[in-house]
Parts: sequence; C-alpha cells; structure tokens
Amino acid sequence: MDLTLGLAIYGAILSTVMAMLKVAEHLRERPRLIFRVKRLFHPLHGFAGGPTSTTIATEIVKKGKGPLTIAEVGFQLASGERLSLEDTALPRELGEGQLHKVTHTVEIQPDGAILFVFARDTTGRVHRSKRRPLHSKMP
Repeated sequence: MDLTLGLAIYGAILSTVMAMLKVAEHLRERPRLIFRVKRLFHPLHGFAGGPTSTTIATEIVKKGKGPLTIAEVGFQLASGERLSLEDTALPRELGEGQLHKVTHTVEIQPDGAILFVFARDTTGRVHRSKRRPLHSKMP
C-alpha cells in the first residue's frame, strides 16, 4: 500500500469520526424541555361518572444550550381536543436549567384522559411530555 492510499483512508476515517461527533454534540446541546407532571388534588368520584375537578401541577425544565421562549402550555386530551392553559407568565424565556411551574384546576376525567402535556415555543415547535403522564398511582 503506498503512502497516498494510506493518507486517503486515514483522512476518510478521521472525517467520518469527526462528523459523527458533531452530530452527537448537536443532539446533546439542542434546546429541549423536560416535563414533570403531578396531580395535587383528585376527588375519588365525580357525580354520576361526570367530569371531576382536578388540580394538576406541571414543571417544565429547559435542557440544552441557548435560550428557549415558551409561548403556550396545555394538555392534549384523548378525545383529540387540545386544552390550552391560561398562564399570565407566558411568553417566558428559559435559559439552561431554568424552571417554569404551571398549576391549574381542570374539569376533565384525569385517568387516561390526558395523553400528554405540551409546550409550544415561539418558533412554533411543540415539545411534549411522556404519554399519559397522570396514568400512574395517585399521590
């Protein structure tokens, strides 16, 4: 194997590894939101199986580099309806590691009715929590 072929192979391997490292760095540092959702109060039963009043607390933590401005927070319901929560603190810019708390009382069937919590930023991107964040043991 001559020197030219050896250098070409070395350069190809090195540039491929550097490209993969750059992609991994971009994925690690991109702005994203982490959601923590808790049910603060939940009555045992509504009247005749109707909607119950449930108080839900949502904490949104910003991860990754660069600022991110949250414009809207809400719930995606199993019925397909999107329930936007009123929050006077929005729009709010979050830096790395900053927290935004939202607490609301809603009139819905909470067990399985909420598919996920969402937050829309000012660029139009929608960030979602895990599916069925309240589908766990009651506190």
